[in-house]
Amino acid sequence: MFAVLSFAGTQLLCTTLSVKEYVQNEFQKVEEQVILGNKQLFPFPITLDDFFWAFGILRSRAFSRGGIQNLMLVPFADLANHSVKVTTEDHIHEIGGPAGLFSWDLLFSFQSPLKLKAGDQFLIQYGLNKSNADMAIGYGFIEPNSARDAFTLTLEISKTDDFYGDKLDIAESNGLGETADFDIKLGQSLPPSLFPYLRLVALGGTDNFLIESISGNAVWNLLELPVSRANEELICKVVRDSCRSALSGYHTTIEEDEKLMKEGNLSSRLQIAVGVRAGEKKVLQQLDDIFRERELELDELEYYQERRLKDLDLVGEPK
Repeated sequence: MFAVLSFAGTQLLCTTLSVKEYVQNEFQKVEEQVILGNKQLFPFPITLDDFFWAFGILRSRAFSRGGIQNLMLVPFADLANHSVKVTTEDHIHEIGGPAGLFSWDLLFSFQSPLKLKAGDQFLIQYGLNKSNADMAIGYGFIEPNSARDAFTLTLEISKTDDFYGDKLDIAESNGLGETADFDIKLGQSLPPSLFPYLRLVALGGTDNFLIESISGNAVWNLLELPVSRANEELICKVVRDSCRSALSGYHTTIEEDEKLMKEGNLSSRLQIAVGVRAGEKKVLQQLDDIFRERELELDELEYYQERRLKDLDLVGEPK
């Protein structure tokens, strides 16, 4: 109970529970389709705990070859540890051709980006784009590096929207869908497609003329800039409400978490919990600040109608 409470409110807890449910369901399938009908093939009973262990080994030690569907375990190579000193992922190479006694046509090669001498440990980078939550669930540790602090903002086009189909077509033509996840990272710019998608989701009222009179790709281009004051005000409200709702789910403040980390003496699991939840809250606070400032600028922004009139030379000084 203490462990769960430590992660309360975090996306890491939601992800962990989802993974746990997934593994349990997969074990049930394997047990029914493979294990129970072939007990003679297994020297000892295989339990759910065994299956969790195997899943953890695969997730933490496997190398990805062209995506999560192509994982491979490479003995000895899987002993390589992670280091923040390695700032590139270009250290794993596959070389074709005869590779020795225990290989046929493919050699798995490591090339260190660091200068090493005899006796030095060979270190690699587990993933430059992984958040601390990813590192925690995949490898059981986090980095103090704030660049790994992240929060995933999930947005959705409502099925009850009168223009649901049109909005979905526009989103899909730009690599998104009915639901879109945006990884917000501490101290970094917002994802480029966040504002257009937000404006698309919030599009309503008289602003719907954009969907009715302009083709899909052209609409997306227009959504990269403010559409109307009402639309921009609504997206600010939606994001700020989401941030406040998420922040209310944590049972500690950023200051309390920072105090715990400064005092030290935390178990490894509690250190992960405090680090992840503090990072998520900092990102949420950053996102809320961005859209709070945006709200203050609403009267100063240039909206679609004004831009359109300028393009037609109907406003401004005559030429």
